[in-house]
Amino acid sequence: MDKYKKAEQAIILVAFARVNVFALAIALAISFALITFFATIALVLQDFTLTVSSFMPGYTITFWGAGVGALYFGLLGLILGFFLSLFWNLTHVVYITMVVIRANWWRMMAE
Repeated sequence: MDKYKKAEQAIILVAFARVNVFALAIALAISFALITFFATIALVLQDFTLTVSSFMPGYTITFWGAGVGALYFGLLGLILGFFLSLFWNLTHVVYITMVVIRANWWRMMAE
């Protein structure tokens, strides 16, 4: 019987694997920064003008502004990735806890 219990635990651990908080935060930061950088460069090459400095001081549609925007959105991606991974892990912990409590409750009621 102990063999089956370990198998059940292994299945739960694989199905609800934790997200690495640091890895997701860095991945989103890099993604947001690269997308912003290349989107700004594309706008510069098309001679597009837009004033967004009220939202992000220093960010303009220029080659210099592409770097500034990449920093802003990289920081935004870092923060978003951090909180998204924490939320993901928290919801999985709560769900697994609820499943275990419910299983133990029904096992206790069956005895």
